[in-house]
Amino acid sequence: MKKDTREELLAVIASKAGCIYLSDVILPIYSDKVLGAIESIDENEYELKEWQETVEYIIGNKSIHIKDCKEAKEYLIHKLWKSRL
Repeated sequence: MKKDTREELLAVIASKAGCIYLSDVILPIYSDKVLGAIESIDENEYELKEWQETVEYIIGNKSIHIKDCKEAKEYLIHKLWKSRL
């Protein structure tokens, strides 16, 4: 079943990552846990619009165009892995 709001996806990511606040998902100290949280989420449970907004929020770039939910999840995973290096 798909969810309705961006806050729900961010809340799931934040909760799984052990973040105290939703805004903690963008902090470098949580990047490994956020990465694991995103990897554990089925991309088909959320709408493309919600994934797009989540990518924009976590990456901090509103000009990214995502074509589908799978691409959004993969993009987030790629960016978070890259930031670890």
